Amino acid sequence: MDYLLYEPEDFASDESYLRYYFKLNKKDIAFWESWISNHPEKLDVIVNADELISLLSFHVSEDAVEKELGRLMSDIKAGAIKITPDKTNAAKKVSAKARPLRYLKIVSFTLAAAVVLVFLARITILAPSAVVDAETPGMTASITKTNNGAGTMLLTLEDSSVVTLKPGSSVTYAAHFAPDKREIMLDGEAFFQVSKNPARPFFVYYGNLVTHVLGTSFNVKIDKVQKKIEVAVRTGRVEVYEKNNKGTSKQNTPQKEKGVVLTPNQKVIYTIDTKSFEATLVDKPMPLLAHHDNVDTVTTVYNISKETFVFKSERLADIIKVLEDVYGIDIQVENDHLNNCHFSGDLTRMDLYGKLDIICKTVGASYKITGTSILIKGKNLQ
Repeated sequence: MDYLLYEPEDFASDESYLRYYFKLNKKDIAFWESWISNHPEKLDVIVNADELISLLSFHVSEDAVEKELGRLMSDIKAGAIKITPDKTNAAKKVSAKARPLRYLKIVSFTLAAAVVLVFLARITILAPSAVVDAETPGMTASITKTNNGAGTMLLTLEDSSVVTLKPGSSVTYAAHFAPDKREIMLDGEAFFQVSKNPARPFFVYYGNLVTHVLGTSFNVKIDKVQKKIEVAVRTGRVEVYEKNNKGTSKQNTPQKEKGVVLTPNQKVIYTIDTKSFEATLVDKPMPLLAHHDNVDTVTTVYNISKETFVFKSERLADIIKVLEDVYGIDIQVENDHLNNCHFSGDLTRMDLYGKLDIICKTVGASYKITGTSILIKGKNLQ
């Protein structure tokens, strides 16, 4: 089949794609994830297809479903609607008899609606949030959660990992993780706080991109409009890489092609079209935390007082050392003479970039972000 010729209603009326959309079959999921990753030019069509399926499956009442199914089945039996596969372009063709012209104009949408409704009718015996891979006997049920609200949705997984799901986003994961790994599929944006378990690595998937962690907290944001994926690390160590088509390694982990390793306050932007990785710093670096996300932890970890960011005629080199230790970010000074400049001031209530703005203005310097480091530039001062 030439899926490149598909329009949104064609995907919405393709049972293989529907099994992928509703996470019912591992083979279909793997196929469509790979296909979508390899054809980013069709992403807009895919997004429209998903919206169409969502519209048909979530915004149609049970009574309307039953009524529509009854009408469509009656029309099919009476020969008013005839569905035949076209092997040339893989699109569904419909011939309508004794129907007005208006009906002919919306027949593609009606066909998609018919297929989705019939498809949903076949799987209603399953729980709404749990479906089973039809071709994998004994496989544990998978759970799909979608945040249709205006605020964040908090999910606690069986391993005590916590997922903060942003509005409009969804995740799919096993009700019971495999003994050797934990896998979750994301569409949208979510913040993950993963419980540490080296024997069971944690994987987050979207298309061909894999985010791999052992125990950490990080955020994944998928922008389908810009065709970019952003992974930002809060704590721990995260590996982000492309998955090739060779399956898994002997360690039962996805085979890698290229990628990056991130540490706290670092992020990577993956561009789907070019399959490129751009590693840089997060928009708002936070102090490193050992256990809990609160201010008191910083004092405990580094044994520093509340006056840590109150400087009294301190050398720039010493101030930079404090910033590097607290934020875990490499800060370089282009001109060694700048290290001997002195600074006085209270920077306690400012974020990292605010601190750097004040320091640089005082000593006659400037700074810029270079990859995952910060470079301070200034005149040749003595």
